[in-house]
Amino acid sequence: MLKVESGAVLKKNQTKSIFFTLFNKYPLIIGFLALIMIFYLMEPRFLSKRNIFNIILQVSILAPLAIGETLVILTRGIDISIGSILAISSAVCGGLLLSKYNILLCCFMAIAVGAGLGFCNGITISYLGIPPLIATLAMMSIARGLQFLYTLGATLYAFPKGFRYLGTAMWFGIPAPIYLTVVVFILFHLIMKYTIIGRSIYAIGGNPEAARISGISIRKVTLLVYTISGILCAVGGMILLMRMDAMQNTAGSGIELEAIAAVVIGGTSIAEGGAGSIYMTALGTIIYGVILNGLNIVGVNPFSQRAIIGTIILVVVAIDCVIRKKRFST
Repeated sequence: MLKVESGAVLKKNQTKSIFFTLFNKYPLIIGFLALIMIFYLMEPRFLSKRNIFNIILQVSILAPLAIGETLVILTRGIDISIGSILAISSAVCGGLLLSKYNILLCCFMAIAVGAGLGFCNGITISYLGIPPLIATLAMMSIARGLQFLYTLGATLYAFPKGFRYLGTAMWFGIPAPIYLTVVVFILFHLIMKYTIIGRSIYAIGGNPEAARISGISIRKVTLLVYTISGILCAVGGMILLMRMDAMQNTAGSGIELEAIAAVVIGGTSIAEGGAGSIYMTALGTIIYGVILNGLNIVGVNPFSQRAIIGTIILVVVAIDCVIRKKRFST
């Protein structure tokens, strides 16, 4: 009898050991699966094909901004102007579309506006030495003001069918924006993993002084990172126009916090640079979308949703800080 009990205890301990090993190695994936299971048990419609597509479509606008924010945070920076840059970029694109300009020209101008404002962020941070939080806070107000001046407070809507096509088309039974989102994530994953630019970003975030000594121009890389962030804001703005067929004055309000939340949930460390990845940001973005969609589908009050998401972010950052402190102490 004693042998049987010992065997049962041993098997139980082995099961616990396997679980904790998996949790330590893949905490985000396990948490993601747990979330899906919880929401499915509460509302079976959660895992319907229509709702899964709905989740991905919801984060298709957020995804490019989250990628840009990841690059910024990896260099030990922060960009809280992305919502306003999205707004002015999409306003310019929408205004030109309504003026009957060529669709490609309209998209190019939106990207140029995003790149220009991101470039300004990079200049003030890397060459003038203004802290990223202050520089991007100023740009948040400037870009939002420019948006209001451009639109005069009017809502832009009813864009050409050729432009709206990418936001509403179904390719092989899958909404077109999902393809665009996947392509953007794959592109930047490859850039960060296999190019000099990616390695330089990680080097600067990991140890700026060592990166400088090794010949990496911190100023130029920082300038590039914020410019890319601006371009990705414009991409997000165009996806917004394609999907919604409208551009309101409040477009992009608060999306900077959502992007930061997605990046943090994905494991990119705000406490120290050089720690994070694009594919984990992709997972973090989807998890953020799952949380929002799940809370909506089970009928949680919108005000309570904000509190729950804020709590989740706080817990994730706290866990990240504890884990890094333990690693440092060992």
